[in-house]
Amino acid sequence: MFEIQFFIGILFFEIAIVALLLVSLIFRKIWEFFDDRWELRARQTLTRTLVECLVDNKTIHSCKRIHSFRSSSVLLQVLEDFDRKFSGNSWERVKYSIYSSCLSNRAKKYARSCFWKKRNFSARCFALCPTERDRDIILRLMDDPNFLVSGSVAPAVVVLEEKEGVYKIIHKMSQLKGYAYYYYRDILLQGSQKVYHWIEEFAAQGQNTEFYIACLDVLEHVCFKLNKLNIKKDLQSKDDRVHLAALNLLIHNPQPYSLKAIAKQMNDEDPHMRAEAVIGLEHFLTPRSLRRLRGALKDLDREVRISAAEVLKKSGRKGMRVLREQNLRSDSKAYEAAQFALKFL
Repeated sequence: MFEIQFFIGILFFEIAIVALLLVSLIFRKIWEFFDDRWELRARQTLTRTLVECLVDNKTIHSCKRIHSFRSSSVLLQVLEDFDRKFSGNSWERVKYSIYSSCLSNRAKKYARSCFWKKRNFSARCFALCPTERDRDIILRLMDDPNFLVSGSVAPAVVVLEEKEGVYKIIHKMSQLKGYAYYYYRDILLQGSQKVYHWIEEFAAQGQNTEFYIACLDVLEHVCFKLNKLNIKKDLQSKDDRVHLAALNLLIHNPQPYSLKAIAKQMNDEDPHMRAEAVIGLEHFLTPRSLRRLRGALKDLDREVRISAAEVLKKSGRKGMRVLREQNLRSDSKAYEAAQFALKFL
């Protein structure tokens, strides 16, 4: 009898727990429904207010709807959306006015929080409106181990042109792979010539290999004349990663000696380097480079031959003429590469 009562009690207890969970789930769904509706109305109200400020040239201090608005996260989201679409003095005036009166103090307070979401909020605020007086806080956030914090504040570093911050971005970039690596690189590519001078200076200081390759990678994707780096010596590096990074830099960021250095790489022992050099000649088409491409059709490595044929096909009538001149009797490998390019590439 006791055992039956015990099992009945356990059963009622389990039913009560399940009922409590169902009730809590229902209340949560109801809360989320009304919260979403409130957030939508709030975003619409803020959007209308900002549009009025821009169209009617109103001052933010006269807009009580913004100052009475309590949800800083929604306010920040709306400002970020507007910042992606608007620019110019009118928008900057409105944006900085809202930031200084509604977000600045909270951003400074959250910068030291132990919760990463609050530090992320702070970083996004500083990225939206970076100012020189917030320099120390921005640099401290750049040291944050959480990518969603340091990555969010990185644009502020580039806008303010902080040399120490640019160094920190390169350092983080060199330690990362995948999306985070390319995110930091894209942020740096939005910088000025001064930022590129600093990156060249960092590379010339002789840091570790990963750091050096990260610097070369950024400089590869800009139009910038190198003054301190000796890329020619990197083309002789025993480290294939440094060798390839230097070659790609000379291809995509042309220097006065690029064509000569690239042509020399076509005699490299590594077939992959020869293939990269052949592809690089696409950007330096001269009668001499066309002759070198003709010679590359007879290279021992198939990848080099196919790359040369592809570049020749992109080179216009002269390149097509070279491909059509190849015949099976004179050189079967060159003929194969030429026919592959003509029919399939």
